[in-house]
Amino acid sequence: MKKNILKKVWGIRERLLETSTVVVDRLTLESNSFCSWHYHEFKYNMFIVLEGELCLELEGEERKWLIKDESYIVEPKIKHRFITEEVPAKIMEVMYTKPVLEDDIIRSIQGGKIIDNIYITEDELKKKAE
Repeated sequence: MKKNILKKVWGIRERLLETSTVVVDRLTLESNSFCSWHYHEFKYNMFIVLEGELCLELEGEERKWLIKDESYIVEPKIKHRFITEEVPAKIMEVMYTKPVLEDDIIRSIQGGKIIDNIYITEDELKKKAE
């Protein structure tokens, strides 16, 4: 993917990944700045602090302060915005939709147990138990 860098009033957004279900951005936030007060209709919005400090304002909740290596997930339809004060920040923002389909896995061999160095599938174990 070609680097997609966008200058915003609060800093820089660098798009690292974009698919139909996931968007990953690296945000470089200047001190004393904030993004728009907004919400996402369907997307979950995960913020991971890489450097600095981040404040998240969420509608109807107390402010949440995050420092390096801390994260928070904002659920769809929750109005929110991020804020920096004196300390600038670098953030990984991961936006994704749910549900992740359970049938996304295609198994070629079933799981089971290893008994006397022999791999026995769950169905084979059930048959032995009958």
